[in-house]
Amino acid sequence: MLDFLNLIGYIMLMSDIRANIFFINTSVSLFEFSLSLFEPSLSLFEPSLILFEPSLCLFEASLSVFQSSLSLFEPSLILFATSFNNFIFTIDVDIVDHEVICILILANLL
Repeated sequence: MLDFLNLIGYIMLMSDIRANIFFINTSVSLFEFSLSLFEPSLSLFEPSLILFEPSLCLFEASLSVFQSSLSLFEPSLILFATSFNNFIFTIDVDIVDHEVICILILANLL
């Protein structure tokens, strides 16, 4: 009787091992399949990477031009702010009861 139970346990163990081997083989097959799908996308990625490098160089060049134009714009902005600060923004003249009311609004915005 003990040999019979050992035989049943051995058969169950072998079936579990076979099932695990089947799942491992299936996993390996699925991994190989996904790898075969990934490989063409990798070959498509390489040309886009080659095209990305010149666009990055153009971006760096345009950024340096922008920085240069910004450094040229800064002094003119300072001159504009200084002249605008001294400018009389509005003169509103109203005549009420024979009096002249002058309202001067100075533009001290900056």
